[in-house]
Amino acid sequence: MNLLDEVPYRELPAHYHRADIFTLPALADEWGLVVNEAMIAGLPVLGSVYSQAVEDLVAEGQNGWRFRPDHSDEVFEALSRALDCSRETWNTMRAKAIETVKPIGSMHMKDLILRALEDACG
Repeated sequence: MNLLDEVPYRELPAHYHRADIFTLPALADEWGLVVNEAMIAGLPVLGSVYSQAVEDLVAEGQNGWRFRPDHSDEVFEALSRALDCSRETWNTMRAKAIETVKPIGSMHMKDLILRALEDACG
């Protein structure tokens, strides 16, 4: 395991591509954009249910695993599920992670925001 200091934004993709899994053990998080970034790099996500991005994007056992970080038994269970995957399952999950977030681009987000504004304004 390597722990890094601050990494310049332009170097992030290289770090994601060197990893095997992305973990977000947040106790609270509106939308961890790092989940999108990790998934587009093909990383299954081991993430906290207290992150909206994990709740919306991570499908248990398909492109990652969810857990409550304040419940140690769930942390260990999620880690066990992640570490017990076969290489074939792992590769399928990597592809599914990319597939999950690939359609979510700036134009897609713009359309969602515009739709929400139109709904709010009538």
